[in-house]
Parts: sequence; structure tokens; C-alpha cells
Amino acid sequence: MSFVSSWEVRVTWGDCDPARIVFYPNYLVWFDHATHLLMERIDCAHKALMDRYGIIGLPIADVSARFLRPSRWDDHLNIESRIESCTEKFFTVLHQGYRDGRPMVEGREVRFLARRHPEDPERLVADPIPAELAQLFMQ
Repeated sequence: MSFVSSWEVRVTWGDCDPARIVFYPNYLVWFDHATHLLMERIDCAHKALMDRYGIIGLPIADVSARFLRPSRWDDHLNIESRIESCTEKFFTVLHQGYRDGRPMVEGREVRFLARRHPEDPERLVADPIPAELAQLFMQ
């Protein structure tokens, strides 16, 4: 099992739609933030990875979410994140959100180490994930 990072989100009025439940894109913002916290906690901060491997970032190739229960204004959600899997060029981050121990939301991001395509700078290509980085991901 890989390292689990957690942080608490307090749902504010501005996070909600007119029904006073979390407007779904906010979960994706929280997942992105949770990924960056996870990377920092396993000593793989975004900027350090950019400097170390010459990449331009960790973009998302795919994202999904399952909304199990509605989260509402003034809820406190504990978001737990871990790297669920790692292949040659992609890694998947699993996010699970809980309120008072009850599952509320689950999401996944498939990310990669990106550099600009050598023939078309408008495109990105996925670099192979270095072995030492894959080990950190799955510790």
C-alpha cells in the first residue's frame, strides 16, 4: 500500500451551488491540491520534479469522480490521497473524501511527467517515469 496523505477541506458558501451542495468542479480543484500536497509529502514537490527531470509539469491525462453523498456548506471533508498505480509513463492518484468517517466522494487522476513534443511545441509528450520516482510513488 502506498503512502496516504490527508488534509481537511471546510466547504464554504462559495463552494456550493444554489442547492447548497458542493458544485462538482470544486472537487477537481481539491483533488489537484491534494495531489500537490501528496507529492510534497513524499519529497516530490512539483518544482523539484521540474528542476530534477527537466519536465514542464504533471498534467492530467484522465480524471474521474464518483459522488457518493452530497457535501454541503460548512461540512468538513477529510480528503485522503495516495498513488494507486504506476506504469511506465503514467501514475494514478486515488482521492477519497470522508465526512465524519462516511465516504462522500472518490476521484482518480491519471497524470504524467510532461515535456514539449520535439516537433510540435503545442503538444506534450509523456516521459518515462524514472525508477527512483516510481519507487517513491509506491512506497
